[in-house]
Amino acid sequence: MTQIEAAIAAYVSFMWGLPLVILLVGGGFFFMLHSRLRHFRYFRHSI
Repeated sequence: MTQIEAAIAAYVSFMWGLPLVILLVGGGFFFMLHSRLRHFRYFRHSI
């Protein structure tokens, strides 16, 4: 049981590092491009 917990803890500590940052930044770029940069196009309107 402790081996399973150690394996899960190692996996979790790895995933909270660089892969999570890449996933969040990549997802942000994807949705930014998918919305056709709407938040930049309508920036003057939002002010």
